[in-house]
Amino acid sequence: MKTIPFGTVEFNNTGGPAGAPWQSGLYQINGSVLAGAAGGVTGYVTVNGTQRGDLFYYREGGSGWVDVPFSVVTSLNPGDVVAIKARSISSSGIIDGGGSGMSIIGYNTIDSRPAASAQQLRSTGASLDSSMKTIPFGTVEFNNTGGPAGAPWQSGLYQINGSVLAGAAGGVTGYVTVNGTQRGDLFHYSDGGNDWVDVPFSVVTSLNPGDVVAIKARSISSSGIIDGGGSGMSIVGMNAVPEPGILSLLGAAGAVLLAQRRRLARRAKR
Repeated sequence: MKTIPFGTVEFNNTGGPAGAPWQSGLYQINGSVLAGAAGGVTGYVTVNGTQRGDLFYYREGGSGWVDVPFSVVTSLNPGDVVAIKARSISSSGIIDGGGSGMSIIGYNTIDSRPAASAQQLRSTGASLDSSMKTIPFGTVEFNNTGGPAGAPWQSGLYQINGSVLAGAAGGVTGYVTVNGTQRGDLFHYSDGGNDWVDVPFSVVTSLNPGDVVAIKARSISSSGIIDGGGSGMSIVGMNAVPEPGILSLLGAAGAVLLAQRRRLARRAKR
């Protein structure tokens, strides 16, 4: 395993060092590596040397180039070391700098309340055939929501990101559903062989407690498999922003009232 350098800074409004946490709290780490490796590539996100989230993975019989996605949500603190580690599945390979990128998003607090809450889940794996099946994400790696894993914990806007590591004859196709209805676009990979490919999905939508979120997939031909160690999902819910408040309005009203009383007191003395 080697650490992949992400040394070119394209945007940074944090006031902190590039590639490192600048405050304590919830972070989302997204990106992909463009890998040209004989046999494929595998890797993961690490924090202080420990893996976070699922494997990113691509395996094939030749030496093709593939963008392999990664996505994880977790808590970080200043001083934590975030790294992307990868290796070639066979003897040699290369990560292309122009096609490999990473975004690190830290959620601020509003009136001491986090702007977002999140869950990071990993699949326990599944067998596929030509009919749509729900992919289980039963391993909880992170949950600071106070709610049940894999389910909305409040009403509002959500972002659902992740990927399924699919080994399927002919490929795999699927989508995110809410209460059985498709949300967002298809995720899809078709191939003539039996390669393993990380297939990403991403959708934003409104959810309410009680809604059922699921990832459904099928093999394009007769059979296939979803690998649990390489399939993960993050669910990020945006917390409600307090109204600029009733406290602010009361404070302003109190200031006006106090000023008015002072004026009346001065007039009375005259």
